[in-house]
Amino acid sequence: MDMERIDHSVTRLWKLLVAGKKIDIPGWQVEHPEHRPDIFSQPPVAWPVGQTCDHVMRLQDGSRIHAQCMTVSGQSVIRLHRDQFDPAHSFVNFILHGLLETPIGVAVGVVALAVAVSKSGGVPAA
Repeated sequence: MDMERIDHSVTRLWKLLVAGKKIDIPGWQVEHPEHRPDIFSQPPVAWPVGQTCDHVMRLQDGSRIHAQCMTVSGQSVIRLHRDQFDPAHSFVNFILHGLLETPIGVAVGVVALAVAVSKSGGVPAA
């Protein structure tokens, strides 16, 4: 099998990416995003989940494709997923990305729930 251009992979997998799937493509099967600076750039920060590199493709709708270099079961893969909110697109997207698409949002939600329960005097009995 020939190596697929990464933008072709994104197009081929678009429906899965929009559905929120994370897709691992063997590294030998797809071109590396660093070889496509015309469509991918490195984000200023990325949440560490074991990746060795991060690249993003910014889209006109305010979302982005995030490509991560990973090792899964001893095999190098390019993991693709779509962030619904590209934090570089706008301040609102920055906040929404942090709250909805990173573990920070979960932590904020847990703290907010704890504060709400504490202020209400506890969880009501069933």
